[in-house]
Amino acid sequence: MYIQGKKDMNAIVCDRNALLCALWQLVDETTAALMPIYLLRQSPNDQGSDDVRSLLQYLCGLEDEMRKAIAGNFSLPPIVLEAFAQDKNIHVRLSLARNPDTTPECLHRLAKDESGNVRETVVRNPNTSLGTLRDLAEDKSLYMRKLVAKNPNTPAELLRLLAEDWEWGVRAGVADNPSVPVEVIQRLAEDESGNVRAAVASNPRTPLKILRRLVEDKDKYVREMMAGNGSTPSEILRSLAEDEDWEVRAVVAGNPNTPLDILRCLAEDEEWRVRSAAAKNPNTPLETLHRLAEDGQWEVRAQVANNPKAPLEILERLVGDVDEHKNVRAAVAGNPNASLNILQHLAGDEHWMVREAVANNANTPQEILRRLGEDKNWGVRKAVADNPNASPEVLRRLAEDDWSLVCMAVGGNPNAPPEALRRLAEDENVKVRVEVAHNPNTPSEILRHLAKAKSGWVRMVVAGNPNVPIDVLRRLTKDEDSNVKEYAKARMLALTEQRCRDIQTKCLLAEDFGEGLELTFDAEVQT
Repeated sequence: MYIQGKKDMNAIVCDRNALLCALWQLVDETTAALMPIYLLRQSPNDQGSDDVRSLLQYLCGLEDEMRKAIAGNFSLPPIVLEAFAQDKNIHVRLSLARNPDTTPECLHRLAKDESGNVRETVVRNPNTSLGTLRDLAEDKSLYMRKLVAKNPNTPAELLRLLAEDWEWGVRAGVADNPSVPVEVIQRLAEDESGNVRAAVASNPRTPLKILRRLVEDKDKYVREMMAGNGSTPSEILRSLAEDEDWEVRAVVAGNPNTPLDILRCLAEDEEWRVRSAAAKNPNTPLETLHRLAEDGQWEVRAQVANNPKAPLEILERLVGDVDEHKNVRAAVAGNPNASLNILQHLAGDEHWMVREAVANNANTPQEILRRLGEDKNWGVRKAVADNPNASPEVLRRLAEDDWSLVCMAVGGNPNAPPEALRRLAEDENVKVRVEVAHNPNTPSEILRHLAKAKSGWVRMVVAGNPNVPIDVLRRLTKDEDSNVKEYAKARMLALTEQRCRDIQTKCLLAEDFGEGLELTFDAEVQT
């Protein structure tokens, strides 16, 4: 049927399908692609009609990028799910398998897909039914069985079966599963593979009696995993704190649940890497941090300076630290507790790494950033350009820097003034232009300009910018670069879903207007 503008509307105004087709001409192509979905939802019991078959044919005839975007972003009617589950394009089927709104019935069909990637994606979908997981638990793919073994929705009966798998990776997945039955954990705690026993040791649900047994495990990795388990009780941590291997003791020292008295002991360990782990732990007692701040190993002092709980008095003491790599002072400069006096002092440090840390600190005031913005070291200037506190004045000056990395940082800074962004939009380095295109505060006129860039990378980033004008985004859906076109269409679909619902409502209410409906457009539409 052909509709020639307004003159034929009186004849078809009560025909919802025909009216829908006419309304397509009032919206963009991407919005039009969604219209049949909403209409098909209204006809669940009319799947054999010519109208429904025509709409379904239209959807299946869309470009690959459009079908992929629709399959991955919307709750689809059963008839569309069935069609897309058999789509010839694997990316459409992958998007459908990844969609959290895909029905269990459709996922069951996709679980039999010839592509292992599609089947693996089905395993990760929260809507996958137990029956489907049961089928996938017997898949010939090792990776597939691992995914089923790790899935918290996998029922106990399947976990018991997978615990007997010949491949240790599958058994380790079961041991790591938060839903694994206790009797299965007990059996896997005696597994011949150290990796499986390590997974048991790291599982928060592992019973205390099993952890007590694994404390004596011959495999150091098993004991390390237990030492890092956030649910390991203090009595086990006390035992592991005396382990013969320093790696195990270091993990205990870094565990946030380690009792304070154990941290005090580990802070005096003969191995500096254990003391360093204790110095980094935010729960380490204040008096212990004071002692570690005087440690003979600079790596330990640097971890004290990095500790977010380090008080100002410790940081002030470490400001004067002299070490070969200047790491301690750099750590002080980056600490959020560093005072204004400390930041001012370290901003004049002789080593660029310390000054860079000051420039990176989110608490550094603008007057210090202004001085560091003229630093002779480009790394310092880049840190200033990255800092969210940098003033528009400083960023305007840094936009003219000779180093592209500095200009990139300016281009991505939300505080960059329009004139700086306008200059950088013309930069010869494509990475600089990409940063400008990605900046959420880039004005629309600059985005319009960048949407015409020769680089497909730049155009694709423009399509993702929240400020991109809708007409620019619509133009990018027809871009010659398939990646740009696909991404732009996906964005257009997401932005126009509500708009489609509104139009569908008009379609459903159109019959209330009868012959008095006034639509003004001059377009030929074929259905």
